[in-house]
Amino acid sequence: MNARLQTIIEPPNSQSPMQKREVFQLLFSAALLLMFAVSSSGQAPSAKPQVAVLDLDARDIDASEAATLTDQFRGYLVNLGTFVVLERRRMKEVLQEQGFQQTGCTIEECAVRAGRMLNVQKIVGGGIGKIGKTYAINISMVDVESGRIEKSITRKYGGEIEGLLEILRDIAHEMAGKRLLTLKISSSPKGAEVIINDKMIGKTPLARSATHGSSFKILLKRDGYRDWEKTLILTGDQEVNVELAPINDKPEKTSSRKWLYIAGGAVAAGAAAAILISSSTDDGPPASSETLPGFRWPPDGR
Repeated sequence: MNARLQTIIEPPNSQSPMQKREVFQLLFSAALLLMFAVSSSGQAPSAKPQVAVLDLDARDIDASEAATLTDQFRGYLVNLGTFVVLERRRMKEVLQEQGFQQTGCTIEECAVRAGRMLNVQKIVGGGIGKIGKTYAINISMVDVESGRIEKSITRKYGGEIEGLLEILRDIAHEMAGKRLLTLKISSSPKGAEVIINDKMIGKTPLARSATHGSSFKILLKRDGYRDWEKTLILTGDQEVNVELAPINDKPEKTSSRKWLYIAGGAVAAGAAAAILISSSTDDGPPASSETLPGFRWPPDGR
C-alpha cells in the first residue's frame, strides 16, 4: 500500500470530523459501484422471446375458417404481451422468398426450418380437425435452436365453430404460462339463460374461463321465475349456485261474500230466510250478518 492510499484510508489526525465523514462516504459509494459492475457484467437485459405462428392445418374444415382462427390465435398471443409475435404479412413474405413449404414435414422439422428463416426463437403451429360433430385442436410450441417441443396442448370441443375462438384464447393463455380461472354457474331449476356483461352466453349449467381480476355482471333469466343478478370479480376458481325464486301467478285473495240458505229453525214453520255472511281472508273479527226477508235462493243470474 503506497503512502497516498494509506493517507486516504487512515487520514491524519489533522483532518476534522467532517472531512473524515466525507472520505468514508466516498469510499462507501465506490464500493457499491464496484459491486454493481461485477454483478451485472456479462448479463444481457431480459427480453421477450420472438415467436412466429404458422397457419393451423385445416382437417375436414374450411381452409378460410382455419386461417381466420389462426389470425385470432395470433392476436391473443400479441395481447398477452408475453411474446414478440412476428407479423403475419412479414412472416409470409420471408417464407415465400425462401420457398418454404409447410406441408410434408413434422411440426418439429417445419418449426426448425421456418424459425431459422424467420430468425425467431420459437415457432407455434398445429392443426384443427373435425370428427363427426367434435372438433379436435392440437397446438405446439417448438424451440428453434433445440428443435424440441416445449409445450403441446390438445383440446376437444363439441358445438358451433365460433366456439373455437374461446378454446384458442385459453390455449394462448396456457402457452404464455398465464393460468386462467374457472367460473361455473348452475341454477335450480336448470336451463336459465346466462347473461354476462349484457351478453347472452348460454344456459345453466355452464363453465367459462377468464383471467384473474375479470369483472362480471351476471344475470339469470327463466320463464316463471324471478330474475337473479350479481356482480363479482374473479380472484380464484369460483362456482355460483342459484336457487331461482318462482313467480306467484295466483291472484291475491280479496274479501268475498258467501250466500248461505237456511230453511226452518229460527223462523216460523214453512217460512225461509236468507242470511248474507261477509267474510274476509284475514283473521279479523267475526263476519257480520244481516237478514234479507223475502230473498230467493239461489240469486237470479247466478
